Amino acid sequence: MKWTVFDEIRRYFRYRNVLKEIPNNSVICDYGCKDGGLLYTLSPKIRKGYGCDLRIKSRNEGNLEFKQIDLIENIPKIDVDRLCMIGFVEHFSVENTKKILKNGAKIIKANGKLLITTPSKYSKFILELMAKLKLIDGDEIFDHKHYFTKSELAKLLKRVGYKKVNIRYFEFGMNIFAIAEK
Repeated sequence: MKWTVFDEIRRYFRYRNVLKEIPNNSVICDYGCKDGGLLYTLSPKIRKGYGCDLRIKSRNEGNLEFKQIDLIENIPKIDVDRLCMIGFVEHFSVENTKKILKNGAKIIKANGKLLITTPSKYSKFILELMAKLKLIDGDEIFDHKHYFTKSELAKLLKRVGYKKVNIRYFEFGMNIFAIAEK
């Protein structure tokens, strides 16, 4: 991955939304954790953090546990207060995203929440242009399989069993932030 300053800015805005939704002393899981950035940021605040990604090595670091896992076919054996999917669901077909969301609900405790950030369909052209100009990591952007609208993501979350869904745009409509409860 070739991160640029613009990638870091995008990460900052995604994290800023999510951090407000993480209670002190909670147990969280970050699907698609990549380098563990969100978990390392939250580590002092949370009781336990799990990072799940196919492209990492399984390991433990303090109160963080990283698991190499295919999240389409497998469900980690954990119970969490918050399940985060930050810049994650756009890397899958809608059908595989549906499987991941449905299976993800199984690890969320009662009164827990799913937190998602994903680029909106309005950002596709801009992100691809920035990637072509090498302003952001092209490998990440050109791996995107699907860009959601708010209504499309809300319908999908409700279809797989989430009851209360709150979705809003941020970054001038270029990104979506969703909070879903079982």
